[in-house]
Amino acid sequence: MILLLLRHGQTEADILNVHEGSADFPMTDLGHAQAERMAQYISSRFNPDIIISSSMTRTKQTTEHIAKSLNTEVVFEPRLVEWNNGVLAGLKREEAIKKYPMPPNGRPITEAIEKGESELAFRHRVEEAIYEILERHKESEQVLIVSHGGTISHLINVLLNNSITDGMIFPTADLGLHCIEIKNGKKIIHFLNYSLDRFQ
Repeated sequence: MILLLLRHGQTEADILNVHEGSADFPMTDLGHAQAERMAQYISSRFNPDIIISSSMTRTKQTTEHIAKSLNTEVVFEPRLVEWNNGVLAGLKREEAIKKYPMPPNGRPITEAIEKGESELAFRHRVEEAIYEILERHKESEQVLIVSHGGTISHLINVLLNNSITDGMIFPTADLGLHCIEIKNGKKIIHFLNYSLDRFQ
């Protein structure tokens, strides 16, 4: 199986400089343009059997561009949404630092921010989703997942069997694309975080 992991495009939260996470901001005009370019790139090089998308607005909007160019079945998976950052969602970053400062030694992975979820709960949610996806679509040759930066980082760590305590983070740019092949029990990393904006 070729597994493609794609992040959504630029959102209004990026312009407003607020914490996004579980805040459901739509994409900007630039985000839509980014998604359209990536749709053309993917359709010229890949042929996913299915697109599995987070159920948030920004990923749905990204998925619309990709699906239109591929004419492929789309399934929405709520467990692929971004980290539930509780009281931080939609809050200006400078205000968040004052109202909810990070503990001196960081927040334990088992401790949830107010009205949110812990890093460990986030990891478990994503892990459950990807294992179910791999089992359900094991006969597929190519699967495209459209999700979020934090979710994708966890997805890659799960696929590589990295522990949550290893501290491995895989950043993803707007419309960043990752390609991992699963073959005979091996994980072949073809590329990580490919961005058309970086390679124009």
